[in-house]
Amino acid sequence: MGHFVLNPNFERDLFHTPEATDAVAHAGLRVYAEADRLASAEAETGAFADSLSKRDHRGRSGRPLCTVSSDDPGALSIEFGTEHTPAHRFLGRALDIIRR
Repeated sequence: MGHFVLNPNFERDLFHTPEATDAVAHAGLRVYAEADRLASAEAETGAFADSLSKRDHRGRSGRPLCTVSSDDPGALSIEFGTEHTPAHRFLGRALDIIRR
């Protein structure tokens, strides 16, 4: 009877496959597109939607990552709100929608 031998490099090998990299990039693209759709629908000027960007990269462990972010100077106030304005949560809601 055979026995199972754990590959100590399993995670590293898995996360370097083109399929894993493509899956993460595709998920990031979905989040980016949804955030853009939400921001464009509610925005007064469109500046926030225009400030969104998507970056595919690798973490220190080599895992594929995708970062969706905004370089709008008011991004934190727009996303989380302030004392006088409500939170819009464009990025948070995009993640919620994609997770369903």
